[in-house]
Amino acid sequence: MNDNDSLSENEISIEVIENRPYTPPAPPAKNSDDMPISVDNRRQYMARIPVEIDLHITTPEKKGIARSIDVSVNGLLVQTLLDLQWEERVIITILHPEEDTHACAKVARVAETNDPMGNKYGLSILSDDAAIWQGVLRRLIL
Repeated sequence: MNDNDSLSENEISIEVIENRPYTPPAPPAKNSDDMPISVDNRRQYMARIPVEIDLHITTPEKKGIARSIDVSVNGLLVQTLLDLQWEERVIITILHPEEDTHACAKVARVAETNDPMGNKYGLSILSDDAAIWQGVLRRLIL
């Protein structure tokens, strides 16, 4: 303001209408962006490559053959006659003419079907064997 309390054309007049303490805004309501992503939600963002790999699956109580349907950087979808349970840990053996490869995985998804070839299971490679799995993927792709 200038000395004669009149406003020039570049000045603004402000009046305090109410004086109350500042209250921060409430946190936003939780939405799907704030919630942890479930396995099913993560699956849709992972690139999956359709490839058939002959496998052996071994658990402490059973073992049998399986065939992959597709693979991703975190695991694979397999079909087998074995009856596997959600979160069951398995050892998969990738059969290859040069050398078989073993990796530990857990059942992350169970898709029961009426297919005579068996049920489908999503297997997530355990972090300790992630490097082994990456090597398998490189061998498949290159």
